[in-house]
Amino acid sequence: MLASFLWYYSKTSRRSNEDENVNQEVLIVKTDSLKQANVELDEKLFTYKKTIDSLQLLQSNTHQIITHLKQEQHETVQAIDDFSSDELYRFFANIRTTKTND
Repeated sequence: MLASFLWYYSKTSRRSNEDENVNQEVLIVKTDSLKQANVELDEKLFTYKKTIDSLQLLQSNTHQIITHLKQEQHETVQAIDDFSSDELYRFFANIRTTKTND
């Protein structure tokens, strides 16, 4: 009985070692696959961050342009607001009092 137990134990022990080796190889393959996926995701992340930085710069420049245009519009409206009645008439009638060379 002891001999059959030792024979069975040694056979199951070998089988479990083989199973562990197979499992370890599968895990190594999965790990390598995950590492490759991680590298690809890091590259995408870097690209997205560059795109975000570019868009933020564009947004900032656009905001500055809009602010400048609003300021110019306000100055024009303020200048028109200061016109006398005669100046307002000439402005809206597009009458020029100075001679231009056409």
